[in-house]
Amino acid sequence: LPSRLRNFSATQTPKKMMRNVLLCFSILFAISVVATGAASSKKRYTVRGALMLPEDAGAEYISKTRITLDGGMYVTFPQSDGSFSFKDLPSASYTMEVVNPYVLYSVLRVDVNHEFPNDVRAREVDALGVATRHVSYSPNKGMLIDYVSKKEYFPQPQPWDIRGLIFNPMFLMMAVPIVLMYIMPSKETMDKMREELDEEKQPEDVKKQVKN
Repeated sequence: LPSRLRNFSATQTPKKMMRNVLLCFSILFAISVVATGAASSKKRYTVRGALMLPEDAGAEYISKTRITLDGGMYVTFPQSDGSFSFKDLPSASYTMEVVNPYVLYSVLRVDVNHEFPNDVRAREVDALGVATRHVSYSPNKGMLIDYVSKKEYFPQPQPWDIRGLIFNPMFLMMAVPIVLMYIMPSKETMDKMREELDEEKQPEDVKKQVKN
């Protein structure tokens, strides 16, 4: 057997040996990449954060608030101080939304992976899903989510204003015909004006005959 190996190595040219070495290194590199990816995919992460609460927020406000990832695939509820956490999350990109009947919060895009600082990257997104602002994330407290505005289900009554009354469509529908009735001349005036115009259009000889 050793003689066969010596004969096999002797028949190998330097070019073939280099090709075999490169092939072995390529196989080992591919195996290491697959193993690393499998290990990273099995890793689980924790995402923390806190909600900015209005001054009048009480126990009812907290009980009616929930934080969701990807439309409800993962759901958690805030503590009395507004803090929350998602545990045992796989590496992925999530859409975080805060559901509350009183206050509107910003929508966040949360990327979870070991490549980011503290394993989490958070950004505010608009209605089209485009990132608009980076949100800082700390390993202890997580991200701070501020509310945008309070929800208004009914329009607020406007104070009384004379301009609002004048430009009101119902008022205009009633006032315009009345104004036109006073501005437009009466039927008798129209008939008199028509006779005067007819007299002016008559020739001079006709006018003399009428006078005679």
